Amino acid sequence: MTQVSVFNPALWEECESLYPTLEQVCLQLQDQYGLIANLLLLAFVLDKKQIGLPHDTWQELHQQVDGWQSRVLTPFRRLRKLAKSNVAATEYQQMLDVELLLERKGQLFVSHQLEVIAPEISQDNSNLSDYLSLFNIDQQQFPQLQA
Repeated sequence: MTQVSVFNPALWEECESLYPTLEQVCLQLQDQYGLIANLLLLAFVLDKKQIGLPHDTWQELHQQVDGWQSRVLTPFRRLRKLAKSNVAATEYQQMLDVELLLERKGQLFVSHQLEVIAPEISQDNSNLSDYLSLFNIDQQQFPQLQA
């Protein structure tokens, strides 16, 4: 297997470019199951690139990122949702912008965690299945996630 270097800003740009297409399923999986949109998008993109991460990596990443998000992002997201009907549209947009900034900080957090992992070229595109399996979700349930 060949070691590759893929964890760079361009990877996150590709993930972000997919978000508008996958937004509904990302939000549904985030709200119903507790998945992390950044990790879902990362798994999707890595599968498209045929770059595999070890199976247990997804559980470790989720636990670490979830810990960070529960301390930082989730409380802010909750506050933003509560404030929606009580602030002006421009103020609400500013809150959305801050949330996006926090999401990008989350990407940096994931990138730092991935620095110690050696991804491999893989014909077995299982990152998405591995991540979804942590929540007992079958990828077939969500046709939008079929690459």
